[in-house]
Amino acid sequence: MFGLFHIDKRIVVNMSSEGDWREITVRFANKCLSCKGQIEKGETALWSKGIGVKHTDTECSQKKS
Repeated sequence: MFGLFHIDKRIVVNMSSEGDWREITVRFANKCLSCKGQIEKGETALWSKGIGVKHTDTECSQKKS
């Protein structure tokens, strides 16, 4: 479960532990941790604090094919 804290009128999400993956819209291009393919700005991907980003499972399998 996520805890929410209000700091300076912003909501900060407190991840319960490493390994919690959250679906995001990518703001900066990066490489996928799983398939090493490029994740472009604007794509939907999974992000985990302190770990990085990766494609959703369906996107990774399509990139490998």
